[in-house]
Amino acid sequence: MSVEQVASEAGVGKTTIYRRYASKKELAAAAINAVREDWGPPPDTGSARTDIVEMLVQNQVALEHGPGFAMIGALLVEARRNPALIEYFRDRFTRPRRKEALMVMQRGVERGEIRADADLDIAVQAMVGAIFIRHIWGADESRERIEQTVELVWRGLAANPRTLTDGELNRQPSEHPH
Repeated sequence: MSVEQVASEAGVGKTTIYRRYASKKELAAAAINAVREDWGPPPDTGSARTDIVEMLVQNQVALEHGPGFAMIGALLVEARRNPALIEYFRDRFTRPRRKEALMVMQRGVERGEIRADADLDIAVQAMVGAIFIRHIWGADESRERIEQTVELVWRGLAANPRTLTDGELNRQPSEHPH
């Protein structure tokens, strides 16, 4: 992650970048803020399960079709040399999104959709982590895969497992395309 590389990718000189951004941190902050704006507010459809699916789809689209995954990779590489950048990313990007996901899940607890004793943080980590690992593995990502991931995690969260349809309860793992 260098100003020279950013300037080259943008087709401008380094001085043009420095006229707008005084430091690499400011440049990274602008990129992080741009990605964050792409997501918009968390959905509130009245169903925590649907809201989580929609949030994960938002995440996947923003990460895959914008600079998201590439930016995260660059920040991780830069973390040892400049830990302030990754911390800024966490403060402006991952922690707020995590808080929104937990808020959506908590609404599900309050509506009786999700067990009160469920570890919501681990559930969010599992669902978001699935998107990242599929990207790392080069596996196809789709709304269907996201829905399958949420279905699997939801079985451990659901206040009343009978709220799942018979097809969802009886579907065997081999029925999911890989």
